[in-house]
Amino acid sequence: MRRWFIGFNDYWYTASVWLEEVPWYLIAAENVVMWLCHALHYIPIPKRWREDYGSLGGLFHAHVCNSITQFVWRKTEHTTISLPFFFLKKMFPKELEDDGDDFWEGDKQRENNEKLAKDLDKAFKDAYNKVGEHENLINRGKEKEDEV
Repeated sequence: MRRWFIGFNDYWYTASVWLEEVPWYLIAAENVVMWLCHALHYIPIPKRWREDYGSLGGLFHAHVCNSITQFVWRKTEHTTISLPFFFLKKMFPKELEDDGDDFWEGDKQRENNEKLAKDLDKAFKDAYNKVGEHENLINRGKEKEDEV
């Protein structure tokens, strides 16, 4: 089974697409364990353990859920594709919605990162368009060969 995720870092202006390939039964087991972990948080435990774990869900998470999640992680094949921030943001605008609160406002390093990311985005788009033009020329050449 395949599952994919998109990640953005709006300080360093990096973006990636992650693809995970894992057997379906491991995903099913992971989901059941995570559901149990969440459900068990509503069951209290003795006071001496409450300080360390908070609830039965915390105890379960520390000793069962975490171990199963790590096992699934080790059995998962991961592929990461890094793409320019603004290119990916344009393709998936709902994944990075602006909440209006700019925590980093005025940060010089972030402003520099944004400028570099915009330059990279422009260079990437220029290269992408050149590849597209090259592909069109190849396809036009093949069409002419087919006509002859």
